[in-house]
Amino acid sequence: MLSWLLTQREYLVFHKMAFPSIRSSSSDNLSSDSTTHTITLPPTVNSGDLLLVLYTQDGANTDPWDNTSEGTWTEKWNVASQGMWSTGQVKVADGTEDSQTLTITSGVSERHAYIVYAIQDWEGTLSGIEVGTLVEAAGVTLDPPSLTPSWGSDDTFWIAFYGNDRRGNTQNPVTPPSGFVLSIEEVGGNPATTRVNCATAIDDNTSSPLDPGTFSDLAASDGSHTQTIAVQPAGAAVVTRPLLLSINQAVNRAANF
Repeated sequence: MLSWLLTQREYLVFHKMAFPSIRSSSSDNLSSDSTTHTITLPPTVNSGDLLLVLYTQDGANTDPWDNTSEGTWTEKWNVASQGMWSTGQVKVADGTEDSQTLTITSGVSERHAYIVYAIQDWEGTLSGIEVGTLVEAAGVTLDPPSLTPSWGSDDTFWIAFYGNDRRGNTQNPVTPPSGFVLSIEEVGGNPATTRVNCATAIDDNTSSPLDPGTFSDLAASDGSHTQTIAVQPAGAAVVTRPLLLSINQAVNRAANF
């Protein structure tokens, strides 16, 4: 009986969750007008990572995306308005993209700015990234859209995007929405009539829906785009831990054995 008691164990089951996170990133800008626009991908990209390109270009005209250099990308939005073009492009990485480049050829000489993330610990398919309805406006503040992810409340990684047609690099950094942390800001060009901006702010949050606050410290007369992006976490990992029974629990179990 004693040996039977000593071998009785129960197991606790934990569902281990983790927010998606940035494995690596890249960003840059073009400070003078050109028809050739090069985007360098992050230096460390693993197979299965989410690659997210956020691209802004001066001038309200769209140009063909590069679906040749590093495979086919999926467009999350692609809008030309407010004197600028912004687009969000995604793909599931195959692990060969480290520091590789994309090339956009514009029909008109323009400047650009971009931010690229390689995101790990996410759901793993393109259904695991969702965006809101792009806000196109001008003013000293700009409010990214509310977003309700289809997966509901979870350990979601949130990105608030802001792009601007003429924000100068002599201005203070944009102020991110409350609760978000400014991640990257790129500004291409300096003269008052030929600038372009791309900025992101990030947050780990389980709320659904989530309505970010406003970006502020913007230029009142400049056309802008802002967007909310949600990245779903990977499925829960099941972790078991042995739980020893107390002597009284074991004796009671033995009586009913």
